[in-house]
Amino acid sequence: AHRIAIANAGACAAPDMISGLVVHELAQYPAHARAAVANAFALRAGIGVLGIVAGSGAERAGLRIDDEILAVRGQSVEDLGAWTRRTPSYERVDRFHRHLSQALERGPAELLVRRGGAHLRLTLSGQAGCGGLVK
Repeated sequence: AHRIAIANAGACAAPDMISGLVVHELAQYPAHARAAVANAFALRAGIGVLGIVAGSGAERAGLRIDDEILAVRGQSVEDLGAWTRRTPSYERVDRFHRHLSQALERGPAELLVRRGGAHLRLTLSGQAGCGGLVK
């Protein structure tokens, strides 16, 4: 889907900036599974990296599976309330993708990432694409 989206960028009236990230967060899982998900993926209140498209901006930035994104361009994406949501929802993942795409429209974006207890600053560049967002 990522390669198709990049290839179709010129055919789109309003292309998005695509990162090559597949992400998740705790509130998308049922409440009874969140503790297990948090432990399995070292995921807390941020946005977790579940997958990275080969050759994408995310790969070039040095992001890794199980990284936790804490901020984009200095703006926190953490949500401590993710633990207490009653019903699973992908709303926050959708908001994150929109926020990231808008940040990347202004050029490369600095991400604050937690990896194995350490905080890293990585610079992510996007590619214009039309459709093909993988969730």
